[in-house]
Amino acid sequence: MDSEIKISIIVPVYNTEKYLAQALDSLTGQTLKEIEIICVNDGSTDGSGEILARYASRDSRIKIITQANSGQSAARNAGMKAARGEYIGFLDADDWADKSAFEKLYRQSDDDDMVIGNICVYNQSMNTYDYNDSYCSINIFPQGFYNKHFSPVECKDFLFRISVTLWNKIYKRSFLIENNLFFCSNLNFEDNPFFIEAFLSSKKISLAPQAVFFYRVDSSTSYSHSNGKNDYKKLDFFKIMEMEKKILKQHGLYENLKDTFNLYKKQTLFYWFKKIKNPKVRFKYRLKLSKTFPLYLCIEKRILRLIFKFRLSNLLKKKNTYIWVDDGRMSYCSYVTSKAKIKNPVFTTSSNNLQMHRELDIKPLEKANPDLVIAITSGFYNYDKTVRQKLSELGYDNTKVEGLIFPV
Repeated sequence: MDSEIKISIIVPVYNTEKYLAQALDSLTGQTLKEIEIICVNDGSTDGSGEILARYASRDSRIKIITQANSGQSAARNAGMKAARGEYIGFLDADDWADKSAFEKLYRQSDDDDMVIGNICVYNQSMNTYDYNDSYCSINIFPQGFYNKHFSPVECKDFLFRISVTLWNKIYKRSFLIENNLFFCSNLNFEDNPFFIEAFLSSKKISLAPQAVFFYRVDSSTSYSHSNGKNDYKKLDFFKIMEMEKKILKQHGLYENLKDTFNLYKKQTLFYWFKKIKNPKVRFKYRLKLSKTFPLYLCIEKRILRLIFKFRLSNLLKKKNTYIWVDDGRMSYCSYVTSKAKIKNPVFTTSSNNLQMHRELDIKPLEKANPDLVIAITSGFYNYDKTVRQKLSELGYDNTKVEGLIFPV
């Protein structure tokens, strides 16, 4: 390790000339000066190479690795092998970092294996910034995690809600080497298994909420906005899910998290299915889904929602019932309660923010004594268990909590 390099920042580059300068400006302007910026030119055919050369000529901290197009995983691996810093960080070439982001991550570290920062979602077409995105924000962590170092076991109830993105985190380089953590080559969405393995292997983790990274959601390189040309890459998610299952088993967590993992798996696979525009890929993807979730595909969503409405309406017939809604299902549940002509208190947060649940949404219950709380989510984790825990903290140990899953 070069003692003067605190963080090695790896930037895989492939045909991102439109955004690359902004990413590099955000790195060369970091308040933490003891960094190296390793840019891996993965066979770009546009002007990205010239931009890299120009920046490298002005800043000696920029190192350029040039290779034939081998994919983002191989580019990141090449950067990791060349890194000399105490910690390793990442940045995608179409995103950028706040000028103090890496300094705040590093100052937070106290021999941590991993430090997690925050993400602001930037919608380029609408020119909007969202600091409380339901998935990307670290608000999923309860308040008690913000001022301590913690282990992954403490996060098992919301493990699959933590953003798997690489570039809002730094990883101790010696930790990565000791655990032989690299990216799977020839695989898309490689962030997912890498994060799960790194997170579960960590002994000490902390949060740096003031370290902000900006995620451009509608760039031309985004998987979600590729107009169908990269849809075939989404087929890799079936491999990703099997890899994550294997990792959970290796860490002895699968049996304990089996139900939660299956909810997360279903939600993830169906989410990306909706994003596919190419009809041939959509057909192949649906065939794989039919083998994974045969019953779910046989029952149309409208029937599942009718069943959900029936169950909710029956539960609402009980007196002194409250509804606790997660994941932006407030409007639908309000519709159901009005149709059922039942005026029950309904409260929520549209950002899946557990911190807000505790500080804001739980307040109406402080003056009440509910007999039943209905916890509604679209999946990913045991939401009713989380609600039950928060009620217990307020002293409502005998309150019954009924969990419902909203069909998405």
